[in-house]
Amino acid sequence: MDAAIDILARGATLSLGIKHSVAVRAHVAGVGVFNLAWKEPVRIPVPPGDHVVAVWATLVRKKHQGLSHARLHLDPGQSVGLTWQMPDTLFGTGTILATAVGPPVRLAYPDAEPPPADWGPCKLVPPHGAEPLVPLAGQASTGAAEAAPTWGQPAPVAPAPAGAWHPDPTGRCPLRWWDGARWTDAVSDGSGVASDPVPGL
Repeated sequence: MDAAIDILARGATLSLGIKHSVAVRAHVAGVGVFNLAWKEPVRIPVPPGDHVVAVWATLVRKKHQGLSHARLHLDPGQSVGLTWQMPDTLFGTGTILATAVGPPVRLAYPDAEPPPADWGPCKLVPPHGAEPLVPLAGQASTGAAEAAPTWGQPAPVAPAPAGAWHPDPTGRCPLRWWDGARWTDAVSDGSGVASDPVPGL
């Protein structure tokens, strides 16, 4: 991982307990669809360059509630924090701001949900704020290069947290499952899960 998008999703101002009943997702073009968390920043590892990221919540009667997107540019070693705010009405679009969201608590989980047919209205374009890539919350602050290895290079330290998706140290897939003791054969490109044996790890 040479760059990252950190996303903090906030519920509608007038909603109570929404995070317990509504899924919130992001689609990064060319990377995949990911499950986010309510009120906790999560990280999506991405290669440097230009990206389009759409965010929405899934309601029973409105599958892409608050759908909106941002256009981003990230240089190697950079991250951008996005705060997405769900609208107060069923017919509104979400608000996306480039903000400091704090250290992400974990990587976003890949999701097999198909992306929306369109991106929704654009809420953010470059230039926008970017920050140096920092470790996930709870990881030792050993510098961005150590905490976030580039795809294709072995991870220099055991990742945390256990039982989570992390950038694949073999470089063959975007994400690989770390079970707390070893890299498993489970891999994902953000659109599904497959098996890929780990050679020499």
